[in-house]
Amino acid sequence: RDEASQPILALQLAIARDPLLRASCKVVVPMQVGDHLSREEMETFLAKDDPDRFSAASLKSFAQNLNGTWTQAGYLSGRNKKFREEPKISYVHVAFALFLAHCHGISGQRLFDSQWCQFLDQPKDRLYELAYIASLRGLLNFKQASDVVEVTFPTITLPKETQ
Repeated sequence: RDEASQPILALQLAIARDPLLRASCKVVVPMQVGDHLSREEMETFLAKDDPDRFSAASLKSFAQNLNGTWTQAGYLSGRNKKFREEPKISYVHVAFALFLAHCHGISGQRLFDSQWCQFLDQPKDRLYELAYIASLRGLLNFKQASDVVEVTFPTITLPKETQ
């Protein structure tokens, strides 16, 4: 629907699939715009829970790859020195984040509090606004009355769980 949305959509899918990338959200998302993120900071984060998990060479490689991934999506900028940027979040990203949260069994207002929406780094009222736009564009159904929120995905049929 929006070609400019592809880098962040790719990041969202990668975060859903890759636990190291998902963990790195704790480093990148809380940063303020303009803050510097060094490779060494990412290495320290990756090694903090289990210092012997990765070799020094692997830590360096993972940190470079993670920082590069965040840069490609627009959360960081710079070739050698990485600085936090404000990503350009669209209704497509919010629709996908809500869908990922929905697939994890989250519903109602909690969808907007999920890790998938938190990673977008937007105020909740902006997320609601973008969800409304996504609803107008047919990506989802969004209803809000005060604190009561309903989000459904009428055009997507999920497979039933087998027992």
